[in-house]
Amino acid sequence: MAFGMQQINAQCFASFSFGSGNAPVVENQPVTLTTCAFVNEYSTVFNAQAGSLYQFAATGSGPVYITITQGTSTGTVLGHGFSPVQVVPTATGNLYMHYHANAACALTSLGCIAGSITLLPSGSACQYDIPADIIVNNDLGQCGANVSFTVGQGTCQDPPMPIPPSGSFFPVGTTEVSVGSGVSFASFNVTVIDAEAPVLNCPADIFVTLNPGECSRIINYTVTATDNCPFTGDLMFHFQDPLLNSGWYGFANNLENLSTDPMMISSIRVRASATPFGFYNFQVYMRLGTYQDPGVLNSPAGWTLVADEDYNVTGAFVTGGGSDVDIIFNEDFVIPPGETAAIYYVVDNGATLNRRIMYNGGVLESNDGNIRIFDGAGTNLGVFTGIQFQPRAAYLGVNYQLGGDAEIVQTSGLPSGSVFPAGITTNCFEVEDVAGNVGECCFDVVVNDFPNPTRVLVCNNHVNISVDQNCEALLNADMILEGGPYSCYDDYELIIETLGGVIVSNPITAPFVGQTLMVTVLDPATGNSCWGNVKVEDKIPPVIVCRDLVLSCNDDLPTEPAPGVFDPADLEQPAPFNNFWTGYAFNLDNEGFAPIQIEGMEVQAALAGSAAGTYNIRIFMRNGTFEGFTNNAAGWVEVGNEDVQISAGFPTISLYEVFFNNPFLIGAGETAGVAVYVNNGNGFGVRVCGELGTAPTTDGILTINNNPARWLVPVGANG
Repeated sequence: MAFGMQQINAQCFASFSFGSGNAPVVENQPVTLTTCAFVNEYSTVFNAQAGSLYQFAATGSGPVYITITQGTSTGTVLGHGFSPVQVVPTATGNLYMHYHANAACALTSLGCIAGSITLLPSGSACQYDIPADIIVNNDLGQCGANVSFTVGQGTCQDPPMPIPPSGSFFPVGTTEVSVGSGVSFASFNVTVIDAEAPVLNCPADIFVTLNPGECSRIINYTVTATDNCPFTGDLMFHFQDPLLNSGWYGFANNLENLSTDPMMISSIRVRASATPFGFYNFQVYMRLGTYQDPGVLNSPAGWTLVADEDYNVTGAFVTGGGSDVDIIFNEDFVIPPGETAAIYYVVDNGATLNRRIMYNGGVLESNDGNIRIFDGAGTNLGVFTGIQFQPRAAYLGVNYQLGGDAEIVQTSGLPSGSVFPAGITTNCFEVEDVAGNVGECCFDVVVNDFPNPTRVLVCNNHVNISVDQNCEALLNADMILEGGPYSCYDDYELIIETLGGVIVSNPITAPFVGQTLMVTVLDPATGNSCWGNVKVEDKIPPVIVCRDLVLSCNDDLPTEPAPGVFDPADLEQPAPFNNFWTGYAFNLDNEGFAPIQIEGMEVQAALAGSAAGTYNIRIFMRNGTFEGFTNNAAGWVEVGNEDVQISAGFPTISLYEVFFNNPFLIGAGETAGVAVYVNNGNGFGVRVCGELGTAPTTDGILTINNNPARWLVPVGANG
């Protein structure tokens, strides 16, 4: 009996019909189809049932080679071999038994051939002896393992031919090994575990010695990672399966990477037909770009041969026919994110139409959100001879993974390009692969101080210091010392004081602009010191902010043609709000050593029922605190009066600028009260917004002291 289709290398179709019968319905009772058929004839079985196990037998003057087809006499081949042959139909309908003398379809006479069909009990098909599922670790440095196993013949007559065969390279993951025939099928899994950790490549320890006065050094380095498997995600499979109604020597498609990661193509699945059945060569080429690019399909130039291997074909060239062929690539082909690659696959080097790549004569494209298969074309009258048929729809499955560079995580130390201080900094990294294996590495950056610095200190006696845009100057020892060579300038201590002996903090701020200070540089290693004077200056010019001014015909011209002169300093209190009223009051404290002129403010306001429109914001200030004076107009001076457009309704608020037409001067160490209100304090339809209980805000010179009072009408009626 011939059970194992995998090892049979031919099937034979007869030319003439002779003999027929209905499929048996009683088990183990043969039904005669013919008593005297001849070679190159076939007998018909009517109404065979899908899923039933039938045994075909034929006897003649010598062994009879039979082929069983389904649907039509040249339809799908279910089994073939020397009599007897067992098959299981995949659809209910007619079966056909073809008679020949051998696997080469010889027409040698066998005399009268008697043919019969028998319904066998379910479960009576032969059985191969297969091993239990196999689990192994990867081979060192490989993303998989070569795995050997034994499959016994069991009760089957034909020797087993597992696919993939024993000794094959199995990639990391689980691969099904199939062993079967037309009536008996078995399988087991081979699982390869990636047990190998990725390798992190840290540089050797880095040693540097600082120059005189230098305290640190910028250090650059590179850490890389390698692994036996790509740093990629899970293996994914996208498959399109049109109704197959044709085939050609070869086929071409375009594959588009729709993702934002590199895509690694590792294998494809195609449908192929062959006459006779057997092992044939399949080649797969890939290139970036499309196969429609000029001349691409006429030359192998620019293509990469990614697969070149023999595979078993057990399907006939009929509608819906052929058999699946999984073609594994020699190495992954990478499609960058957003790009397209062409793929071209051919069977038997395009030698004959007895071997074909199956497809549909229509148009089809598909995608799974990551990969798009489109623009199919039949090609190849011999390798690389252009497009013969387009468009065509491929039967094509693609195995792919998405991934990219390893994600290297620093667990200690400083990143490359950082400023490394004197001493030892240990830098450690780790990387995790897809299987969860973790690799680690560490190295030291050793920064040595400048050796043998001088202990003699030389100070400049007069240094001009100009403050920065924040009206500050941070003094360092290298600004005062000269000569050397010195150790790290940060190791020296600075003592800053006025000429009257008052200690001054570092950085120097606005109150000391224009003053001469004495700076002492102290070497804590020896106690030695030197000193010099510094003159603090402000060389950054003020910023003049000009604004439009609208006057009535009878208004007096302002004394300042461009009001609003601001020194480059301001104070902002970005507080949220939890309260609102028609006005607020608060204090401004000048904690500096020089007068401060207030030139303008920004006020939070919002509608609270009124329509959008123009509203007036007025600001008053007075010398001394506002507390106790909000119901007394005496001492208050109007400093700002601005009409603004308010369109946002509470709780949405906006900021409105009020430039003072009467700048207010707060003396050094003095306090000024501020009163702000909107719409002349009339009604509640538009409000000034603030937050009760906010802590003071300060920049070290000017302080906003809150706990505001609220009022209903202009200064003089406290709410």
